Amino acid sequence: MIRIGLGWPKGLSTEFSSAKGEVTLDLVDGTVWVEVDGGADLLEGGLWIVDNVLGPGRTVRPEAGDRWISLGTLAMGSDAAGRAFDFAQLRDFEVDLVVVTRPGGHPTDGGVLLGSAPLFSRLYSLMRREGSSLDSVAASIPSMVERGEALFFAETFGGNGRTCGTCALPKTT
Repeated sequence: MIRIGLGWPKGLSTEFSSAKGEVTLDLVDGTVWVEVDGGADLLEGGLWIVDNVLGPGRTVRPEAGDRWISLGTLAMGSDAAGRAFDFAQLRDFEVDLVVVTRPGGHPTDGGVLLGSAPLFSRLYSLMRREGSSLDSVAASIPSMVERGEALFFAETFGGNGRTCGTCALPKTT
């Protein structure tokens, strides 16, 4: 089971929303549960999962060249929960983002609410995709942390020259 929180990430959303929510993907029985609070304006909005494709000049935003699967639309009340999806679609798919779009929208047009899969879900996907053992995946964690630190403190992502670390300073002891 993968639980992914939904919210308004300023750098990824195309518009502000005070709505919040959670998506639960049950990989055993192939159902998706969705709860969104404060998002009445998003009713009938699209619900998507996105597999970011890595490469030069690519971003974490959903863009042409990424892979995506539509999980349907948001609906009023508890009817939005418990929808079935085809688990076979996820065989070679890594859930990087969940995106809620305006009605009729597509993730590449931008999303209103977004959420990213937690680290342990990503590690599980890595094990499943590559047939890796838990030990080999655990051994890769330090390099993932180093890569994340390098991105946070050195990468400008083609922007204004600032890094994430420019504003979000590390705690000192």
